[in-house]
Amino acid sequence: ITALMPLTPLVGLCFIAFLIKLYPLATHPHAYEIAKSIVCAKSLQMLEDSYADKTIPPPSCETKAVDETIALIRELGINSTPTMILPDGKVIYGTKSAEEILKLVDSNAKAVPAKPEAAEPKH
Repeated sequence: ITALMPLTPLVGLCFIAFLIKLYPLATHPHAYEIAKSIVCAKSLQMLEDSYADKTIPPPSCETKAVDETIALIRELGINSTPTMILPDGKVIYGTKSAEEILKLVDSNAKAVPAKPEAAEPKH
């Protein structure tokens, strides 16, 4: 699920894209099936509903996306949620406020070198 979140109250008009990978922790009952339902529906609203303890319908498709995410998470050594991975690969654990996320993204943007411009062909 990809979410484009406006963070307008803090810095005017700023958008940050989040790629959300659902990692159902074994400690949460039904989390695996709920994650599959959310992935099948491609629904950010369904994700919000699950956080609000609303009833989530069963998965409407067959998907391996959740299993692939679990394998990736284990390969990366991540064992908690939420976890953010910034463009430079820095791993950030735990819940962060919008202000904290903006600071992390801003400092990360300054740390990641810009891609070089494509060289113009010489005639």
